[in-house]
Amino acid sequence: MSLLRCLSKQLKEMENDPPPLCQAKPVDPSKDMFNWNGTIRGPEGTPFQDGIFHLTIHFPTDYPFKPPRIRFTTPIYHPNISPQGDICLDILHDKWSPALTIRTALLSICSLFTDPNPEHGLNIDILNVYRTDRNQVQSFSMALGRRLTHHYRDMEKNPPPLCYAKPEDPMKDLTHWIGWIEGPPDTPYAGGRFHLIIDFPSDFPFKPPQIKFITPVYHPNISIKGEICLDILHSQWSPVLTIRSLLISLCSLLTDPNPEHGLNKEALNVYRTNQGKYNEIAREWSKKYAIENKSLE
Repeated sequence: MSLLRCLSKQLKEMENDPPPLCQAKPVDPSKDMFNWNGTIRGPEGTPFQDGIFHLTIHFPTDYPFKPPRIRFTTPIYHPNISPQGDICLDILHDKWSPALTIRTALLSICSLFTDPNPEHGLNIDILNVYRTDRNQVQSFSMALGRRLTHHYRDMEKNPPPLCYAKPEDPMKDLTHWIGWIEGPPDTPYAGGRFHLIIDFPSDFPFKPPQIKFITPVYHPNISIKGEICLDILHSQWSPVLTIRSLLISLCSLLTDPNPEHGLNKEALNVYRTNQGKYNEIAREWSKKYAIENKSLE
């Protein structure tokens, strides 16, 4: 996918499914798709509530293989944001993944407003104040159950397109979720519903959840057992990522498989050599497992 096409796709995503509290668009879409302006509204229940924080976004020529450069132009009193507006967020640096979108990046920055990172800072004075404020440290270290409840409410209030997930039994166990992804239009998975399970480790969000498809999927990056080859579920995981953003990334994986790495070697070989045949087989699997059995939710 060309860079301009990629940016146009992400702009449409921002317009069709704007993330809560965030906006971004090119300064002049008719002349320059590489430079965007955006805003983040301060999340409720934080010191930033009711504020509107402006930022700039610059996309490098090798995007999405390199992250966009995002910088605040509104001054912010925050340990992970420098006086110049630079942002200390791992997914904008060494934890960046081409699977991430500008929408995901903005949501992650918004999460940083709610939960500053006490381990790394760009404003040392503010970081020291934050570290010695027990109330805020306690907020950062909220119990796993409270975090998962927050993710659950986020899914209920703002469900992502084509995706859904919830605890199987929220009264007994918040660490085991069930969910599904609708096959994206114009893909061999269209019309199907692909069920999955999500299990959260005790050290979530510092370790990623384990997500596995239980509906068979013919896809180079999904194993016969339902395991998923997606970097943000492994080496590129970041604590600021949400279940919502993970599901959106999985949906994108159905639209654009990664031909560089595979868990289903046979599907990977067919995808690389004969995409027409690949689409045919994937449709057959979708019809057999995800469409004809769609009523078995």
